[in-house]
Amino acid sequence: KIDDDLLDRMPNCKIIVRSAIGVNNIDLKACADRGVMVANVPDYMSGEVADHIMSMFLAVNRKLVQLNSKVRSGQWSAEDARPMYLLKTQSMGILGCGQIGQMTAARAQAFGMKIYAYDPYLPREVFDKLNITPVELLDEFFATVDHLSIHMPLNEETTHLVNYERRCRLKPHSIVLNASRGPVLSSEGLYRALQEGRIDGAGLDVLEEEPPTYPLALAEFDTVLFSPHIAYYSQEG
Repeated sequence: KIDDDLLDRMPNCKIIVRSAIGVNNIDLKACADRGVMVANVPDYMSGEVADHIMSMFLAVNRKLVQLNSKVRSGQWSAEDARPMYLLKTQSMGILGCGQIGQMTAARAQAFGMKIYAYDPYLPREVFDKLNITPVELLDEFFATVDHLSIHMPLNEETTHLVNYERRCRLKPHSIVLNASRGPVLSSEGLYRALQEGRIDGAGLDVLEEEPPTYPLALAEFDTVLFSPHIAYYSQEG
């Protein structure tokens, strides 16, 4: 983390460039106070993240992890797959419709899914061009979508934006996906929603605490799929 203490030890620093999209590990106010410019790479491996999100969504939706485990253990029954829903009858909600959100929307549309989005900073003509239906009110957005993909930066406004109460507005068969920043999604709220059967599953590439403390509470649910903050990765990248 680049904070006051570190900046004090770099008196000659003029520019900090983050070789990624997010700058939440940089104290922007401390930099501004010292006249230090901060830059990022806004298109850093965006396609990889969108691919990873859809991979996790498909795996959870099609119950691939559970079914693979059952077949390996000697169980062979179609009953283990139920219930499972046709994607073209489902909608995907994009929370934060920047570049990665738009790429994720395009991939979901390829499966015939209807796309809703919440992003108060994006002009209406962008949604229209991408065939995405914007929802202006956050609580209405959660109540509208079948599944949720989070693409918000981490700041004071977005910390725990996806909390227990908002998750309860989702449909019981919903899947929550997060490859943005862990603290945007309340882990405690997610655990409670899963425990109460208010949502069906999750795909998480990021967690509130990284690396997490083990045993990992959310690992109790076989409908939750994890990866260790590697959605951005590709050999080419």
